[in-house]
Amino acid sequence: MFPRRAVASVIGIGGMAGALGGIIFPIVTGKLLDVFKSSGNVTGGYAVLFSICAFAYLIAFAINHFLARRFEPFEINEVKANG
Repeated sequence: MFPRRAVASVIGIGGMAGALGGIIFPIVTGKLLDVFKSSGNVTGGYAVLFSICAFAYLIAFAINHFLARRFEPFEINEVKANG
C-alpha cells in the first residue's frame, strides 16, 4: 500500500499510537475502577472495561475500512532541491 521508503514512517506512527494507548489506558482504567469501587459496584467497572476491549477491535476495523477502502499503491511526490 505504501512505497518502500515510507513504510518505516508509517510503522513508526503506528508504534507511537500504540505506545500512547499503552500510557493512557491504565490511567483511564484506574480512574474508572475507582469510580465504580466508590459506588460499591466493582464488577460493573470490569464489565465496562471488557466491553471497551471487545468493541475496540470492531471500531478499529471500521476505521481501517473507512480510511483504506481499496488497497491501491500510495504515491509520494518528491520535492527536489534547487541548486
